[in-house]
Amino acid sequence: MKSLFWSDVLRYSAMLGVGMGLSKIFEIYELFISDTQLVSGLFIAEWFVVAGLFIGLLSYMTNRHSKQYPAEVGFSYASALLFVMTVSMFVGVIVGVMEHIYITAIGYDTYVAGFISFIDEYFAVVTNLGVELPADIAASFTDMQEALNKTTAPSVFETIFATLSNYIYIGLFLGLIIAAFTRRKPMKQINQQ
Repeated sequence: MKSLFWSDVLRYSAMLGVGMGLSKIFEIYELFISDTQLVSGLFIAEWFVVAGLFIGLLSYMTNRHSKQYPAEVGFSYASALLFVMTVSMFVGVIVGVMEHIYITAIGYDTYVAGFISFIDEYFAVVTNLGVELPADIAASFTDMQEALNKTTAPSVFETIFATLSNYIYIGLFLGLIIAAFTRRKPMKQINQQ
């Protein structure tokens, strides 16, 4: 059963990881589109589509993995939760590696400049709408820009750890829900009841 577990984890993690990594690259690329409203719309639409696909595929993959266990053994809640968490952790590592490679390829300074440009455009759109931002929020925009200009490029381990920690939380949250729907009692217990 262990080899079955790890082969499914690695296969499903690779598929989900590449998909989520491409999504992350697209999100970074969106920073360089000059139309802030278009970027906001694209970002929201892409986020909903990717989140729905991730949840749906993770649920499908967990269900498919559970069906490989015989009815006499069943598939416990803990097994389902462990499977979802492990797949999510590997997905986080793959996304972190892809993100780091992309940011390194375009250059970290270009990435920071695109992010600052996006913040400037967003601030200009809000100001043009006639919305008066409190002084502390306007100051936080300035502080954020200064902090971004001072940052150095993160190492590959920092990038991987950041995405890994995000996917651990995502895996835990989704795992608690998916495991509840995927678990199966062993056939012996069902027959005795």
